[in-house]
Amino acid sequence: MLADEMAHPGVLSSDNLSDIYALVAQLARDGAMTDLGIWFSKQDPAFDLWRQDKPTSWWQLATILNPTTDSSSAPLALAVALFPSGMSLKDLPAKTPLAWTRGLEPAGTWRDDSPYGDWGGFIVYADGSLVQISRAIHGKLVKFDTTEPTSNIAQALPPGTRVSEYKPPPDMAAKGRASRRAVWVADAVPVGGAILLPIFILTGIVLHRRGGNPAIVTCITAACICLAVLLFGMLV
Repeated sequence: MLADEMAHPGVLSSDNLSDIYALVAQLARDGAMTDLGIWFSKQDPAFDLWRQDKPTSWWQLATILNPTTDSSSAPLALAVALFPSGMSLKDLPAKTPLAWTRGLEPAGTWRDDSPYGDWGGFIVYADGSLVQISRAIHGKLVKFDTTEPTSNIAQALPPGTRVSEYKPPPDMAAKGRASRRAVWVADAVPVGGAILLPIFILTGIVLHRRGGNPAIVTCITAACICLAVLLFGMLV
């Protein structure tokens, strides 16, 4: 399980681990969590804009994240909890978060510069479960050592825990919105065309049989639908 690999010796404790990059590099050198899909998301605008050659193996990842180099530009998709010294997995309640999609705000929503924007993200818990969250947490977390619900992930962590994640540049939020809008339009246009084309044809046939002008009606309908698609694309 993902949580078992994250509980690899030295990972849960913040001893000798300055940030998420040191953690990932240590895991890669030790052969744990070597699936690059865990750490990077191709849907992440920051990953798409990353100038460095993308790693294709866990060894390349360990080299990129060498502690002697500045690796803070690597757009890791996850945030991780670096727990206080001496803490082990058995010390944690089952629903203590270990890692989650970066960009999570105290209110329980994700920023626009997170890998999936305000669509949501994922959380990995100490019991090994991985949960997908749509849009917002809405009180699905539990305050540490209590049964009280919370949306603030910091409140679900032990006192003294540090959270580490990649810090996108200030303009990444706008780039993220533009990228997701382009993807939405690229996906929506073929689907919309496949649905609307038969409708237009049928409308034309009906109007023609009734003596109307199908060309004008069809053009007006198409223009209205295109406008609606564009306006919705600007809002997502």
